[in-house]
Amino acid sequence: MLPNSAPAISAYRHILAFSVCVIFIACALYYTVFNFAMFGDTDPLWHIATGDLIRSQHAIPQHDPWSFTAGDYPWFVISWAWEVAFSYLHEQLGWYGVIAVNAMIIASIIALIYLNCIMHSHDFFASIITTAIAAISCLLRPLQVTDLMVAIWMLLLSAVMRGKCSVFWVALLPVLEVIWVNMHGGCLIGPFLLGAFALQAFYDHRYALGRHLLLAAIMCAGALLCNPYGIYYFDVAWRSSTFPGTEITKDWRPFVMSMGNFIVYFNVVAFPILVLMRRPSTFFACERYLAWLWFILTLLTFRHITIFAIISAPLIACSIPLTETRHAGVGLAQTIVTTMLRYCNCRVLSFSAVAICISMWFWLPGPMMARYIKHPDDSSFAILSPEIAFLKEHYPKAHILNDFVLGGFLVYQTRGDIPVFIDPRAAPVYPASVLKDYLRFIRAEPGWEDILDRYDIQGVMLHNDRDYSLLDRFKDRQGWKKVFTGPRATIFIRVHT
Repeated sequence: MLPNSAPAISAYRHILAFSVCVIFIACALYYTVFNFAMFGDTDPLWHIATGDLIRSQHAIPQHDPWSFTAGDYPWFVISWAWEVAFSYLHEQLGWYGVIAVNAMIIASIIALIYLNCIMHSHDFFASIITTAIAAISCLLRPLQVTDLMVAIWMLLLSAVMRGKCSVFWVALLPVLEVIWVNMHGGCLIGPFLLGAFALQAFYDHRYALGRHLLLAAIMCAGALLCNPYGIYYFDVAWRSSTFPGTEITKDWRPFVMSMGNFIVYFNVVAFPILVLMRRPSTFFACERYLAWLWFILTLLTFRHITIFAIISAPLIACSIPLTETRHAGVGLAQTIVTTMLRYCNCRVLSFSAVAICISMWFWLPGPMMARYIKHPDDSSFAILSPEIAFLKEHYPKAHILNDFVLGGFLVYQTRGDIPVFIDPRAAPVYPASVLKDYLRFIRAEPGWEDILDRYDIQGVMLHNDRDYSLLDRFKDRQGWKKVFTGPRATIFIRVHT
């Protein structure tokens, strides 16, 4: 595709930088405008509420103040830095600013995937296709930090192993690890990836490179202790992935194919077929094994699908069996490159694109753009206002056993004025006994009525669309009375006879 002269190769690099910037800008604008996918659950609400609490107290809380079941159980806020940062954004720029920054993080992940794909495949068309179908999460969560860091790790380590950049760039990874460990529990992946590439370097008898990578892995492992909880951080991360009732949240369920979301799951379907059929030989063994490892983890737990998409993308890009379509795409790419080389100053073009990307971080979340783009505000999330107003007026001190899916709204809207029984924070906040009791309650397992007495439950608040037949269980049940039905929830109060 490229001429062999040094100036042309240099110009091509500028064109590649320009294309990466274009992808970043397009994705950042797209996800900012079409932001509905960011609120697929209530996690953004309790994350923002937690950040508000930390900033108001100027300290990380030791115990949960918003529930009546957590008691003195220690609350480990392992994503405290993300929550503080986005709480500040929410206060200064509203929900629009939070959405815009999250959109740019997602856009950065997509741009890095594209760059990694094209670095391996040298095929513009295959890289675009692979990037377009990558199963990247669009949710507003600290998980985006882990996805971004994994994309950086994989791109940098692949480039270092192939001699495309200096090994000294790896010295940045322990610094990023300190940021990562205070933003999301996925930080444990960082030293693991470094260790895998270090083993590959030793296996290839590249001992100097292996020592550098191993040292960086050790430093990253040490950086994991740079958090408010020290060594106990690992226990919390383990509990978060193994807590009782992981089936309550879809993230922790095993992978299930859905025809309605086929494009999202394309990586999981295409990866084993394409890679086994094409067997690309330009990859190190560690890259293939890491992709297969996360393929298995994704089948076991849906939450790993985004990391799998990032790690497997280069292998898929090199395995896509395009024939005439590939030639048409290459021809189009060749025409674009030739035209740009002939009529454009590629250095100026790439530098201008980089400058625009940098300026977007200050311009896109600002008030000026907020005037032109529709975005949610706090009233959009006040969906339990009628139910909350009723409880505050008639049962202000009652212990209400709320539905799990309603817990995030109650935390965000009341900040403890109506203490919750449970909410999506789950394992880092509640003892395992509380989670097990809630599961026993919704499943109507033997002894579920004893739970009501043990926690002194005076009422229940159930989602109107509940699929566990909980509403039917309480409608005509002796000793219970339906007292309020709101837009989202129905409230039953216990009547002592």
